[in-house]
Amino acid sequence: MARSLPSQFWRFAAVGATNTAVTLASYAVALRLGAPYLVAGALAFALGALNGFVLNRTWTFVHEGPVAAAGARYAVVQLIGMGADLALLRLGVRGLNLAHLTAQVAAVPPVTLLTFVLSRTWTFRPAPVSAQHRVARARPPARGRRRSGEPRLAARPGRFAAR
Repeated sequence: MARSLPSQFWRFAAVGATNTAVTLASYAVALRLGAPYLVAGALAFALGALNGFVLNRTWTFVHEGPVAAAGARYAVVQLIGMGADLALLRLGVRGLNLAHLTAQVAAVPPVTLLTFVLSRTWTFRPAPVSAQHRVARARPPARGRRRSGEPRLAARPGRFAAR
């Protein structure tokens, strides 16, 4: 069953919050274990992104298409989101003279909306319904007639006759 746009957006935002928690926690653990900060950051980002893919695919968008194709599209959307985030961060810091943290906080809403729209319309898009399936769903069988493959009902209710 397809979720409503607001429901999907709030689920997407909740997944984003868990991504942040996974990323920060794994970054802290990696640093504590002695990993260099760039390695720790890359690992943490990857774990947060994996968390986001799994939760968005199964909970936010309930996507049932091929996992590998959706995973590749998800990676592209994450790169686009990172690029948009960095561009807005640079604009905020260098162009608008904002503090680093303020610029990052200001970049979150537009980047979230961008990645949500791309995720909803491209990464986890619903599978197209075939024309034959649409016709079959739109036109119920005539009264007293059964569709191909449906069992015949026997004279007694609750019983099926063998064909």
